[in-house]
Amino acid sequence: MPVSSLEKGLPTVRFEDWVRDNAGPDWTITWSFTKGPKNESNHAYDFPDSVDVRGDTKDGRYFRLSIGTTTNASQVVLFWLNGAANVQHGWVGLQHLSELPRSLHRASLPRA
Repeated sequence: MPVSSLEKGLPTVRFEDWVRDNAGPDWTITWSFTKGPKNESNHAYDFPDSVDVRGDTKDGRYFRLSIGTTTNASQVVLFWLNGAANVQHGWVGLQHLSELPRSLHRASLPRA
């Protein structure tokens, strides 16, 4: 899927390619799928499933991104769910997917 379908203004390149290009060669990228908890008595309270991306470096820096997935009667719907990066001395939450490149740049700066 193009990253632009997750956030307006991002390029129309594949999400996976965008993540790898912005992370750079020092990051090991892993992918997983998480099934969100479901409420059998009221599906309005179901949590979405998610595709989870984790990036790690040998020196201990890391980030995570979660893309929500749900289905309706005719299609699978994908949407930005959440993300965070370990920057300098702790986690920085990502409100928007477009914040990832700047956060990774800060994470790669030498620690004071």
